[in-house]
Amino acid sequence: MPFDFKNLNKYMVKKKRVPIVFEDDAVIVCEKPAGMPVQSDHTRDMDVLTILKHHIFEEQNSEEEPYLAVVHRLDRPVGGLMVLAKTKEAAANLSEQLQNF
Repeated sequence: MPFDFKNLNKYMVKKKRVPIVFEDDAVIVCEKPAGMPVQSDHTRDMDVLTILKHHIFEEQNSEEEPYLAVVHRLDRPVGGLMVLAKTKEAAANLSEQLQNF
């Protein structure tokens, strides 16, 4: 079930910081904090994907859930840079680049 971004607890989202290093129309590069999951899991802890989708949702001023794809993962205990795709085309291109790396 997708998150209701309109009614998401904005305090909890803003309390959990995921610094954005770079963003354009196709990608977001962020610094994932150590200890934060990339996607939601059974713990229901705030995760990188939800926080960044909320960021996009507020920026776009849209009613729809934004598209954001995880191109690669970092384990929960690990912090570091992550690249997420904001379009299906960017996701396919980045996935192909990682496969050919």
